[in-house]
Amino acid sequence: SVADAHKKQTHTSTNMNGMYTIFTIGLLLILATPIYSLRGVQQSKTPMSSLAHSFEPVYSNEGKYLNVAELLDACRDFSSALRKIGQTTLARDFESNIRKAEALYNSAPSNQRQSLSSLLLLERESGIHGPNGQLQDYSAATGLLWIRRYLEFHLDMYTAILASSD
Repeated sequence: SVADAHKKQTHTSTNMNGMYTIFTIGLLLILATPIYSLRGVQQSKTPMSSLAHSFEPVYSNEGKYLNVAELLDACRDFSSALRKIGQTTLARDFESNIRKAEALYNSAPSNQRQSLSSLLLLERESGIHGPNGQLQDYSAATGLLWIRRYLEFHLDMYTAILASSD
């Protein structure tokens, strides 16, 4: 039906936006402080390059999905980096959003928590959200939305910093 096709297209678009954000921030951080050059020559390992590499396994090439466990691990690493640069208030807020996602992840059956889309579908089917899909503040969807916003903000900020240094 038309509604199912639209739902599938919206779902795919949402997944692609999330994958784009994660890959872009990882790529940006890798380009800013790479471990290996394009020729494979070993370079110094930096905290930022380690952080960038923590986002690499988030996207599963085999199944073409976002791996929630890897995403949450990478987000914890990002939160730790925020703390190291003195952004403890931001880190605390970011961690509260990680906990929202972890609560659903930890309570979900193992066959429904590996991919981001299956986890969010489980939450939607639970009836937790309000009318017309209004997200509840304590939901994993809200936590993941804010995680995406944090990562996108930092991506934009680091992009601007790198562009101004040229």
